[in-house]
Amino acid sequence: MSDLASAESVSDWNARRFWRHSFSCVLAVLGLLIGQSVVAQGSWITINAVGALPVSFIESDNPKLNLVVFSGGGGWKGNLTSRNFVIRERVALAERGANVFIFPNPSKRKISFKYRQSEEHLNAISAVIHHVRSLNSDPIFLVGFSKGSVSAASFGKQYPARVDDVALLSGIYKSNKKRANKFAMGRITSERFLAPLLVLHHAKDQCKVTWPSSAQSFFESLDAKEKHLIMLTDGTPTGGSCGPLHYHGFEGVEASAVRGLIDWALAVSAM
Repeated sequence: MSDLASAESVSDWNARRFWRHSFSCVLAVLGLLIGQSVVAQGSWITINAVGALPVSFIESDNPKLNLVVFSGGGGWKGNLTSRNFVIRERVALAERGANVFIFPNPSKRKISFKYRQSEEHLNAISAVIHHVRSLNSDPIFLVGFSKGSVSAASFGKQYPARVDDVALLSGIYKSNKKRANKFAMGRITSERFLAPLLVLHHAKDQCKVTWPSSAQSFFESLDAKEKHLIMLTDGTPTGGSCGPLHYHGFEGVEASAVRGLIDWALAVSAM
């Protein structure tokens, strides 16, 4: 074989080897991305007592606890691309050991402050808790973000023995907004709470119904079985003051918020 032919043969072999390796790398990356997508999508659970929309369930690979999360605003209508904190951070929560159950609205319509305290809503929450209990024996925590705090606090106040902990993230507190004050945490809890309670807030929250000073005052005056306050300080707000991309939604400090929530839940579980 001539030197030229030999060189071409070696070159062809190297090229084939390169493309085989490259193809394997592409497949590996695709597999990783598909795996992440599956985790992010989770699965869907239909519970008749909850309504027409299913509960989204993101299962942890190493579960230690269950989080039933309530989004803010008009509630959650099944959109997994929502930027609401408890929706966009669901995978991060699962990676830290939490099975995450996203609580849906009963239909595609928005829900109100008043509905979040209704018997129908509390019964639906009870149905989800019952279903979670049938899946595993890990502790169950209710996590309410912004207006979702009304859902979590209302159930925890009325049925403290049915949950292991309630976490209020950027919760609704006393302000100069008369309508919102009817559903402020102090009003709902009557400043007494039997279930362990976490208040997770941002020290620079600028939403007019979630002032940090009001969150601090609520926490200090609350008579609770077990309570804990976390005030975050950093972040990079870009959106509206009451939106998901601002201090109110823990923008830029998502990892700290997730870690604080999970660490508290694990500490309560160990008590």
